[in-house]
Amino acid sequence: MRGKIQQVMSDFRPSFSVNAEEISGERGVTTQLHDKVLYLVPISKNAYFSIHTNEGPGKWVKPFHAIIVGVQSLVTFCFYGEWRMIDISLNEAAALLAFTEYDIKYHDEIQSPIINVEENIFYSLLVKDQNVTLQDILLLSKNPAFQESYAGIYHFIRQRECYWIVNYLLSLIVNGNGDAVNNKIQEVSKRYGVSESYFRRLCHRYLKRGAKGQMRIWRAAYCALQLIEGNSSISVIAQDNGYSSSSHFSMEIKSFFGITPKSFRALEGFLYE
Repeated sequence: MRGKIQQVMSDFRPSFSVNAEEISGERGVTTQLHDKVLYLVPISKNAYFSIHTNEGPGKWVKPFHAIIVGVQSLVTFCFYGEWRMIDISLNEAAALLAFTEYDIKYHDEIQSPIINVEENIFYSLLVKDQNVTLQDILLLSKNPAFQESYAGIYHFIRQRECYWIVNYLLSLIVNGNGDAVNNKIQEVSKRYGVSESYFRRLCHRYLKRGAKGQMRIWRAAYCALQLIEGNSSISVIAQDNGYSSSSHFSMEIKSFFGITPKSFRALEGFLYE
């Protein structure tokens, strides 16, 4: 059922925005950041930087390759020389990573070299392959080579609650066959271990919409996969995933994808060509 998951579900990934800027600081450039995942690329030979926290200034670092930095609490970066800084919101990175790897069980057994400035900051030298982008690191976490090379940053990101909110909602869809969409939010939040009001706030904070709305979207995408790769009839898929009827299922699929379940069935041969 996983063979063509990206072809169908890529448009249903959590939204994310990657920003990039050039930094030129022969006399030093200072910037304050928090809740970010940064990809720092030294451009000039004399490029170096330090991170200042509430505990005081950190050591100066002069890397020869790009560095990935995860920051939760407010810190001050001091840059010298020329840099290219690419960043993504830590919450968006967590949601994206959870969506990418929700069906994998992790024990964080693999660790890459880590230098801890404090418990809320992580940074590590990247692999020398400068063709690897920040998006690659977040979207290819299932790749064994990436799992080994970037285990530290993955571990850092997975500690964010946003990661587990996304992971939890996806698990309800996949393991519960979509019927969780029909459950009351009170029941869904209770299983997560928090109050209904707090769970609603978490979903709006991290997903920009309510839990029910998000699960409807992911349920439709999961059903689309079953239509393309499964052998069950349309009525069985509708019933197994909590739709009240085949017509309800057809209307929902068409509202999200613009085509009917029967049209999805016709895509099977096309996707495998």
